[in-house]
Amino acid sequence: MITDGEVQDTIMDSIKQQAAPPLVPISPAEEEEMLDVLKKTGEVLHNLTENPDAAERLAKTPEMMNTLVNIMKLHPLDPEIQEITLGCFDNVTKDEKNLEHFEDTMGPDALEDLFKKECDILPILRRTNRCTGNMARDEPSRVHLRNEGCIPFMAWGCGLYPKDLPLAVNTTWAIRRLCRYDYENAKQILDSGVLHHIAGCLNINIPHNEFSEHMCHAVINMTYRNDENKMRVEDYNILEKICRIFDHFSKEEDLCQKNVLASLKCFSNMTVIPQHTQTCADCGLIASFDDYF
Repeated sequence: MITDGEVQDTIMDSIKQQAAPPLVPISPAEEEEMLDVLKKTGEVLHNLTENPDAAERLAKTPEMMNTLVNIMKLHPLDPEIQEITLGCFDNVTKDEKNLEHFEDTMGPDALEDLFKKECDILPILRRTNRCTGNMARDEPSRVHLRNEGCIPFMAWGCGLYPKDLPLAVNTTWAIRRLCRYDYENAKQILDSGVLHHIAGCLNINIPHNEFSEHMCHAVINMTYRNDENKMRVEDYNILEKICRIFDHFSKEEDLCQKNVLASLKCFSNMTVIPQHTQTCADCGLIASFDDYF
């Protein structure tokens, strides 16, 4: 009986063969047909890697990871190819232990071409920012991604689609991860203006669970032990939104203890500045506390 792993190995071998340069010259029509077959096979691999075991198996196959990177670089503006390759990378990098294998190939370098080409295709922007957040797991990765240009890329992309919720969620995830114990990344993010777009999108999407959670943690990471950044964040009226997050997710009908805790941590961090304490009071936080506690 054929196992799932054997099916995946067959699919990966097929993709490697399809992606290899042809041994003899082929016509444009044949080239287009080969690309179509590659997309169909790649979509099967993408679907398979939704399973964590399959994603780990892919991560442990450096030759296949390199093949995906090369395919992505050869077709940077093809939305189907990018959805397949970035989707596979997203599935692989969800589990941090897989990043060790991923970084043995190219790691954050895999996204560099997308940052430089400023691809304006929305699904690609969404996937790229999600993968950026997944890959920003430690100081070397965060520095590497910053140096490749991920921050201006995110700001540029969010400026094109300021009200797109999936893009905003993925970008906030990336900001959260990039700013963890990294003052320079926090400074560049605040300088980039990306928070203007993120804050605007959050303003109309407070009930979105994941978005609210990432925003709370992003603010904490940007402002931890940094009073200057605490002041700069308020250029975007972030505290008012964090108060609304607490008020929404502390109510019985929408109760989410994870978001309650995240917003409380944010208040603890931000209200060392007296004017921020006043902002929270003006936003009705005391009444929200009274309802919850």
